[in-house]
Amino acid sequence: MNPSLRDRLLALYRSDHPLWLLLGCNLALVTVLFAFLIPWQEDMAAMRAGLERDLVRIRGEIGKAETDLARIDRDGETFGHLLEKGWLSPQDRLAAARIIERVGDEHGLVRLDYQFQPEKHLAVNDPQMRGVTIVETGIQFTFQAVLDTDILPALARLQYELPGSLDIEGISLARRKPLELADLLALEAGETVPLVDGTASLMWRTLTVEGTPPVPMAPVSPPGPAASA
Repeated sequence: MNPSLRDRLLALYRSDHPLWLLLGCNLALVTVLFAFLIPWQEDMAAMRAGLERDLVRIRGEIGKAETDLARIDRDGETFGHLLEKGWLSPQDRLAAARIIERVGDEHGLVRLDYQFQPEKHLAVNDPQMRGVTIVETGIQFTFQAVLDTDILPALARLQYELPGSLDIEGISLARRKPLELADLLALEAGETVPLVDGTASLMWRTLTVEGTPPVPMAPVSPPGPAASA
C-alpha cells in the first residue's frame, strides 16, 4: 500500500471524523434495541398466552350461562305446570273433605266414609331439586254404591279436583248380595238400593319448595257435558 494512503487512513481512524461517530451511534442504537426488544417479545408472548386463557374461560362461562338459561326456561315451564295442577298447594284436609263428600253425592254413592292417615314429609334425593319436599297423605275409603260403574268415575273426579296427585294404590269391589226382584222393583220406583260394597286406598301427594310460599287451592268448576262424557 502506498505509505501516504496508509498514513491518511490511520489519521482518519484516529481522528473524530463524523463517519466514525455515525457508525458508533448506530452500533449503540442496535445494542439498545436488542436490549429492549427481547424482553418486549417475551412480555407479548406472555400477554398473548394470558389472553388465550381468558378467552377459553369466557367461552366456558358463556356455555354455562346458555345451559343455565335453557334450564331456567325448562324449569319455568315445569313450575307453571306444577302451579296449574296445584302441586304447591297445601293439603287442606277440611277443603278436601268437602270435595270428597260433594263428589260422592254427585256420583250417587250411597255411603262414603273416609279417613286421612298421618301426613308424611319426604325429601327428594336429587341435587337439582334441593329444597323440594314431597308431602304424602294416605286416604282410606269405604263406600256403597248401586252400581260398580258409579265408583271409578267418582275416584277419577277426586283425582281431578284435589291438588297435586291422587294415586289409587288399591281397590276392592264386591256384590253385597244377589240381585232380587224386590231390589229391581225398588230401583224401578226410584229408590236407592246399595248393591256394591267397596274399599279403596289412595295416596295424596303435593310438594313444598323452600323459599316458595304455598299456593291456596283453586276452586275447580264442575265438569261440563264434554268433561262428563
